Amino acid sequence: MTEYLRGQTQKKEQLRAIIKKLHQGASVNDVRKEFEALNLTVTPLEITALEQSLMDEGMPAEEIQRLCDVHAEVFKGHIVGGEPATEDTQQDALHPANMLKQENRAIEALLDTELKSARRNYCRREIAFN
Repeated sequence: MTEYLRGQTQKKEQLRAIIKKLHQGASVNDVRKEFEALNLTVTPLEITALEQSLMDEGMPAEEIQRLCDVHAEVFKGHIVGGEPATEDTQQDALHPANMLKQENRAIEALLDTELKSARRNYCRREIAFN
């Protein structure tokens, strides 16, 4: 579980660094190449949450909105899991209930994997002892 969370944290930091480079004036092509080299996919929710976290850190909302299309251009072709984000879906995606649902789906998937692994190991031990 911690490995999954560590991977998600690393992914968020990589995406954050890419977006910050755009806001510091790096070219879209250079940043897109860097993103493609990471071989990542992103969801509309991840992009929206990333933009929100940058605003929470003090980046002006106008700056995020000004480069919103540029963000989408960098991630184009690597966005998975859902409809393209619109203003309505961005607000819905940021709703705490929806964020909790997505977090719960991720936890359920992780637990499902971990429980299957634990059950296999338990069965192996039972067979070994019998």
